[in-house]
Amino acid sequence: MGVREILLERREREGLERGRQEERAKAEDEKKELAREVGREIAREIAREMLADGAPIEQVIKYTRLSKEEIEELLVISSRVQG
Repeated sequence: MGVREILLERREREGLERGRQEERAKAEDEKKELAREVGREIAREIAREMLADGAPIEQVIKYTRLSKEEIEELLVISSRVQG
């Protein structure tokens, strides 16, 4: 095996390692995004329950950290389902 082949093999290994690192980073980013989405869905479910129990919007905002607009949207959706 000559120098050229050794260098090509080394570059190939380095490229594969970079690719693996990039894939790991991408998977980690996707995992974080999924966790954020799940957290938001849990917050929305808690908000729906609080609203159904008659909690004031300000209290729902405080405990769920959802925006007023998101909570109002939940109220609109809830009224459509009920009525």
